[in-house]
Amino acid sequence: EIVNSTPFRFTTFNTSDQKTFNANVGMYYGWQDIRGYDSIIPRQYVALMDRIAPQENELLYNRIAPLYFGQSATDEVGDNTPASGNEYAALDNPLLNLLNVKYVLTQEYLPNPGWAEIYRDPSMAVYENRHVMPRAFIARNVQIAPADQQPLLEADLSQTLFLEAEPADAGALVPASPQLATANISRYTANDVFVDVNVSDRGWLVLTDAWFPGWKAYIRPFGADENREEELPLYRADGAFRAVYLPQDGQWTVRFVYSPWSFKLGLYTSFLCFVTLGLLLLWWAWGRYYRPELTAGEVRTVAKNSLAPMALNLVNKAIDFAFAMLYVRLLGPDGAGKYYFVVALYGFFEIISRYGLGTLLARDVAADKNQSSRYLTNVLALRTLLWLVAMPLLALVVYGYSIIGNLGANIQSIGRQEIQAIALLAAAMLFANWSDALSNMFNAFEKMEYPAGLASVTSLLKVTLGALVLLLGWGFVGLAGVSLLVNIAQLFWLYGLLRSTLFKPEWHWDGALQKWMLSASGPLMINHLLATIFWRIDVWILRPMAGAAAVGLYSVGVKYLDGLNIIPSVFTMAVFPLMSRYARSNNENLLRSYILSVRLLIMTSLPLAMMVTFLARPLVWLVGGSEFINLPETIHVLGREITFNGGANLALQLVIWSIPIGFVNSVTQFVLIAVNQQRYLTKAFVIGVVFNTVGNLLVIPNFGYLGAAVVTILSELSLLFPFYVSVKRHVGSVPWLSLCIAPALAVAVMGVTIYALLQFGINPWLAALLGWLVYTVALALTGALGDEDMAIVWRALPLGALKKVLPAQG
Repeated sequence: EIVNSTPFRFTTFNTSDQKTFNANVGMYYGWQDIRGYDSIIPRQYVALMDRIAPQENELLYNRIAPLYFGQSATDEVGDNTPASGNEYAALDNPLLNLLNVKYVLTQEYLPNPGWAEIYRDPSMAVYENRHVMPRAFIARNVQIAPADQQPLLEADLSQTLFLEAEPADAGALVPASPQLATANISRYTANDVFVDVNVSDRGWLVLTDAWFPGWKAYIRPFGADENREEELPLYRADGAFRAVYLPQDGQWTVRFVYSPWSFKLGLYTSFLCFVTLGLLLLWWAWGRYYRPELTAGEVRTVAKNSLAPMALNLVNKAIDFAFAMLYVRLLGPDGAGKYYFVVALYGFFEIISRYGLGTLLARDVAADKNQSSRYLTNVLALRTLLWLVAMPLLALVVYGYSIIGNLGANIQSIGRQEIQAIALLAAAMLFANWSDALSNMFNAFEKMEYPAGLASVTSLLKVTLGALVLLLGWGFVGLAGVSLLVNIAQLFWLYGLLRSTLFKPEWHWDGALQKWMLSASGPLMINHLLATIFWRIDVWILRPMAGAAAVGLYSVGVKYLDGLNIIPSVFTMAVFPLMSRYARSNNENLLRSYILSVRLLIMTSLPLAMMVTFLARPLVWLVGGSEFINLPETIHVLGREITFNGGANLALQLVIWSIPIGFVNSVTQFVLIAVNQQRYLTKAFVIGVVFNTVGNLLVIPNFGYLGAAVVTILSELSLLFPFYVSVKRHVGSVPWLSLCIAPALAVAVMGVTIYALLQFGINPWLAALLGWLVYTVALALTGALGDEDMAIVWRALPLGALKKVLPAQG
């Protein structure tokens, strides 16, 4: 790292036969040279240097030239003869001052009054520029002109800067008059520069380092940390440099950072290549070593059909997360919000058109494989009919969203791009529904690895094509088009696998069977639909009432929430068979296992929520970048406006506290299924949906996406209460206080510890890790890890075997 509070540049002054201190030699000493020897030199810099001295000769050899005796800038007719016969005229060029050229190395004696000799020996002399400008300074005036028409040689560049396009803030063109205007570089590295400024009026901060795509600028109050940063537009000034507009007086820190998309795309491409190689290796290993006869038997079959899909599902989630890091940054809050809304709306109608028929098909064909063709063809027919019924309903909903803005000034309609994306996804829905039926047929034949593997391949294809359409500028409409193409490809691929691996389907139309299917699958579809509405109603309300950007900010936090929900999902799937057996044989054991499950999920979810609360900012930055962090927000409370820094990080800090209740609800839902209370679940979800809908309608107009995050927590509570009423009636009472008190105390200690560590400047990730250790110790001190039920858990973990080995070795 190069740290220098007063950076400078140098050059050389030579006669035609001299090669004084050749270009790039200064790099060894950490000196910055305006010359250069490189195969790629930006055109903008060549044009600037051409105004000091002609570059055409040495540019042929990949060099930016030094200053030569008898040479000056090329004039309009191409003559580079020094003015008035002054052989040293190039040294008086004002652009050297702007370039922060503080020293000239030469073997000559320089007569120019602006240069003072400060060192000489027989081989070389050093001259210091008396008029050098600092690397960072405050300019008061701005003018707009094309780069090749900017009068840089005539203007006072310490007071006036030139831009090629008008700034976003119209007030920036009004001359400023700060009496106090200081700019000091406090940190200088190759990838970031920190400049502390103190201005008594508006002004322009100019940093005479090269402007280049990928550089960004952020401002925060002096002494504050990065949590209070806001991004500033970065402009190319004086043909080649960086400048930002400071819209108000005060003491500020401006951070320039190099964060190019080329590097991010390179990481993304490398990740996709790594995953592709991994899948190819897995495909080779499966064909080389897998033998169906070796998996004979129920236990091995269950292991194959659970572990392989689970592992591939985790791969898919990793692929999707990496793609989210790309598309969220490219689309920004507004585009990401529109795409998230479109997908949320699509999901609702997909459930209607699938109608829970996939589960029915897998269940019945698994019991009688002779019904394969009959069930498959009738499920495909039903889903086609249901899709045809759903499309007019979808069109009606889309039309409603397109005209809803007419209801009031604060309500926003969806735009043409969202309608186009919905239309493409609606077409993709039909092929996805057919593919789902084929996938469930593989599940029925206990060959779940086939659709799971294909899902990973198509996921990889989708994100690869998705990145391409985004880079082509087609936005989220292009992503919807990619979904359509990939769904069609997946359908043909699955059908080919079905014919070659399982059976050749034959058409068996059966109207009576279809009627029975609709009746049998109806309750499954309704519960799934209610659960989806419960989770996505806030998005459907946010879009018209708070706008697409609010949905985009909210969606980043929800992505982490959705990711963490894999924990209760996997846990519940593991304990559900046990609970189902207890429900039929021993109610006391069912209650005990349920209480232990709730306890474990609370112990896990509380520290997760605390950790995410402190890591919300870097987690959001990881997905969306700075556009989603610390945005100014205004809420209305009792008729008063309150302005503060919000953003996706604050939404995540709020919504993450729904997971302790959500984790408990997840296992409670399956306990009620185990005791055959599915119909009661429907009633409970109706209560939750009504509460969630009314709550969001009341809160979102004043509190936006932050209000939606709070309502998510309360909605989980509204679901827990009716759930527990049924649990108490059919399973038994739960000692909630004793279950919650120890983890709550331990997580409070964890939170205090992390906060204290952050105050001492400890890295947030390290602080969170230490917080987990403190939480574990605190939980152990409360005795929560040492009772009989937890002893059973410890014995079930690999750690139990390790404990037996260690004493024996001691």
